[in-house]
Amino acid sequence: MKMEGLKNLPEAPISLLSTLVNKTGSWRNIKPVFVEKTAPCIDACPSHILIPHYIDRILRGTIDEAAEILLKDNPFPSITGRVCPHFCEGKCNRGEYDDSVSIREIERYLGDYIVNKKWKDSLKEQQNAKKIAIVGSGPAGLSCAHFLRNFGYKVIVFEKEDEPGGVLRYGIPEYRLPKVIVKKEIDALLREGIEIRTGTTLGKDISLDDLEANYDAVFLGTGAILERKMNIPGEEYLIEGLNFLKEVSLGKIPDVKGKYGVIGGGNVAMDVARTLLRLGAEVYILYRRTENEMPAITEEI
Repeated sequence: MKMEGLKNLPEAPISLLSTLVNKTGSWRNIKPVFVEKTAPCIDACPSHILIPHYIDRILRGTIDEAAEILLKDNPFPSITGRVCPHFCEGKCNRGEYDDSVSIREIERYLGDYIVNKKWKDSLKEQQNAKKIAIVGSGPAGLSCAHFLRNFGYKVIVFEKEDEPGGVLRYGIPEYRLPKVIVKKEIDALLREGIEIRTGTTLGKDISLDDLEANYDAVFLGTGAILERKMNIPGEEYLIEGLNFLKEVSLGKIPDVKGKYGVIGGGNVAMDVARTLLRLGAEVYILYRRTENEMPAITEEI
């Protein structure tokens, strides 16, 4: 039987029923049809990264090709390789056989290779005269800056804090995302030719009207820093989770003693609880639903 590629398969005798049920079988000549589909891991990934493609290049030993594939859709793989919720692994075909491929760990390996080798170290020559202003240097703002710079735009990022990074620097604890990794990724952006102006607050140091008048386009990536209120008596005495994590990241370690209750079951709540635990507190997580319904990453719980 001559095979001329997956898209031109010949007819083959196939029994529609198991021969354990029907000893003689129920045979038909059927021509298989090849249908291209998106891999479930790609489909589950919010960025639709070509996961099988870059893993294949790693297996072949062409790591630079793997890096190029990954960077097309993910500018910061050394970061996502540490904090991504890895929805891809839950849909991995390998899980039907034994265990899912540890995709996030592979991404972390490849991301560290990229930043340590300074693989993105080619300064982009400006290809046009257009300038883009980006307000906020969190994941959205920095990603936008990277891709725009690769398209040839001159990019200026405005950040109100003293250091860029947003939630990457001030919201995610050190044990999950080391600050040295964040710095390496931001340094790579600076070498691309992106300008970052820190200590600049929108509405105080600059206005939106000024930005619109002086730039060809403005991207607002100020983040989701406001926490939802519970509207319960005594709420004003509670400490907001993001503010707590920011204070700790700035080195303002509180004097933690005794029992602490953390209200919520999301990733911020888990970060707060685990940080408190590391500071020596006795921690209790209070959540209104069941443990299975907690939205936090399972391994964090």
